[in-house]
Amino acid sequence: METIENLQKKYETYCIEHWETMNEGNSKKANQIHKKIIRLVKNAEKDNQMDAFIPFLENNNEHIRLRTADLFLETNPKLALKVLYELLDSTNFFISAIAKSTINLYKNKNSTFKRN
Repeated sequence: METIENLQKKYETYCIEHWETMNEGNSKKANQIHKKIIRLVKNAEKDNQMDAFIPFLENNNEHIRLRTADLFLETNPKLALKVLYELLDSTNFFISAIAKSTINLYKNKNSTFKRN
């Protein structure tokens, strides 16, 4: 089991690396990092450590907030949706578009909406 501090440090690092590699167009590396994030989150769920991610909902990095809101959409939709609605005002088109799509999928209870 990861310590909370280590879990948080890895999550933040992976999220930043993921966003940077996506912006560089390096989809292969971005996918590898995405898999690391998913593995980290699944282990945190298994170890009942999901609360370790809550502080990231207020992180200065919009990508981290967006990704973290997605983590809590099923278990704490009120909290997650608050962040997603705030991100609709992002000056980054991709952040606002993904936030809008995520909200719409959640609202429509789209059967394809599943977090990895």
